[in-house]
Amino acid sequence: MSKIARAVGARAELRPDGESEKLQNVLQEPRMTPTTKERIREVADRLPPDATIEDAIERLVFLTKIDRGLTEANAGQLIDHEEVEREFGR
Repeated sequence: MSKIARAVGARAELRPDGESEKLQNVLQEPRMTPTTKERIREVADRLPPDATIEDAIERLVFLTKIDRGLTEANAGQLIDHEEVEREFGR
């Protein structure tokens, strides 16, 4: 598992290295829509010096999924918690 995957994690839990707080700040920042190249540069600039290409790709995929989810949520394309539980049999 890459450093990015470990730092971000699948769940939003607090981590001693402060990555969860950084992630929350990124999610709450109002952003202009950057071009793809600008987004790649932004992500690359924030990676540690020893990051791999895999780390950069994982981070870009993760942020893209967040953006898509926020876009869907803002468009009202949400699913009720109860509906998810019914669908997955909890």
